[in-house]
Amino acid sequence: MSKAKNWVVVSDLVKTRVFQVEKNKNLILKYTLKNDVEERDVELKQKGSVAISSNSSLRAMTNENSVHRKMVDPYVHDVCESLNKARIEHQFDQLMIVAGPEMLGQLRSNLDKNVQEVIREEVNKDYARFSMADIELSLQDQLQLCFE
Repeated sequence: MSKAKNWVVVSDLVKTRVFQVEKNKNLILKYTLKNDVEERDVELKQKGSVAISSNSSLRAMTNENSVHRKMVDPYVHDVCESLNKARIEHQFDQLMIVAGPEMLGQLRSNLDKNVQEVIREEVNKDYARFSMADIELSLQDQLQLCFE
């Protein structure tokens, strides 16, 4: 009988790292996705500068939300698509998602149903900027319980 292939996805609105869980519960980095926030931020602020400088706070808020969505939505889509592609290719059997509240909500809303079905655990923590060693240490108990 083959051993299940388990992945851990550690994500925030800027960076996503996908790890494979080894037998000893160590993590091996599979790949990283980055949201090029700085490039998108400059481009979108230039386009929206007129509305932001206006006196109407509602227009400014609406524009800021629109800018935020334009920076986040393509990245979240990329993350979800990469996980769906990996699932279709049978690269993993089970997932643990680790993300702060905003990114976790974005993933829940956008992940394919078939990917959602293989999520073993969600950890509502923002560990995306942690080193791999700190992620392993922080998730040690969850990794043992989730992927016995």
